Amino acid sequence: MDNKIEYIATLLEKCKRNKYEQYVISRLWYLLNDERIKIVTQQCVYLDKGKYALADIYFPQINLVVEVDEVYHLNKKEEDKLREQGIIDSIGAEVHRINCTGKTDEDINTQLDTVANIIKIRVSEKDKQNIFVPWDLEVEQTADYHKRKEYLSVLEGDYVKNTTEAFRVFNINSQQRSTANVPGFTNLVVWCPYEEGTDWRNTLSNNGTILSEEYKGKGNNKSSKAPDNIDEKRIVFLKGKNVLGQMIARFVGVFKFDRMDNNIVIWKRVSYYCDMRCLFQYDAI
Repeated sequence: MDNKIEYIATLLEKCKRNKYEQYVISRLWYLLNDERIKIVTQQCVYLDKGKYALADIYFPQINLVVEVDEVYHLNKKEEDKLREQGIIDSIGAEVHRINCTGKTDEDINTQLDTVANIIKIRVSEKDKQNIFVPWDLEVEQTADYHKRKEYLSVLEGDYVKNTTEAFRVFNINSQQRSTANVPGFTNLVVWCPYEEGTDWRNTLSNNGTILSEEYKGKGNNKSSKAPDNIDEKRIVFLKGKNVLGQMIARFVGVFKFDRMDNNIVIWKRVSYYCDMRCLFQYDAI
C-alpha cells in the first residue's frame, strides 16, 4: 500500500501553526514532482554537549536541510547562525534558508525554485553514481532494505515494522519478545522495548542520549535492575507509533548501561550509527 500522499498530508497537518513552513513543504513537494524523494520535518540533529536542534525540513537521502525563517527569526539571527553551524558540524548537511519575512510571494517562490533545483541536482548526482536509494514506505520497514544499505542511522530516521524485522537485520532467528544476542558477539544485544508497555516504561530523553527503563507493573517477580553483563551494548529499536499512527520499531542508537537511579535503569547512548560493514563502530557523541 502506497501511503506517501497520506504521509505528506500528515506532515502538513502537524505544522499547520507554522503557515510558511507548511507552504514551503507543499511547494517543494509540488516542484520536485518526484515521489522517490523523502521529506522529513522537525528532524532531530544532535549537537555538542548533549544539545540538539530540530531542522525544519530534512531530505535524508541527500543530507540537505531547509530552514524556514519566519517573523520570529528576526531577533534570533546570531542564534540561528550558531544553530546552522552546529547542524553542519554534526551531520555535514548542506543547509539552505528560505526567508519568508517581509517578502513578496514572488520572492518566496523564487527562493523555493532555487532550492528545488539544487535538490534535483543532488538527486541526479547520486542517480548517476547509482547510489540514490528511492523512498519506499513499505520497503524501508524491512530488514532486507537495511541489509542492502549496510548501516543504521538515527539521523536518517531508520526503522523497521516490528521486532522480527529488527532481529532479521542482524540475522537473528529468535522468538524472543524484546531482546536477542547478535550471533558471534557475547556483548552485543538487539533490544526492542515499547515506549509505553503494559509493565514497562522506556523513555528516551529529548536529546536522544539517555534511555530510562522503568518497571511499573505490579508483579513481585519483576523489577528494574542492572543487566547481568554491564559491558554489553544494546542496539535499540524503540517501538511506538509513526506519523501515520502505525506501530513501528525505530532505531534510536547503540546504548550501554550507565547507572541505576532509584529503581530506574539508565542507559547511555554511545553511538547513533551502526555500520554493519565493519561490525559496528561506537563513537561517543
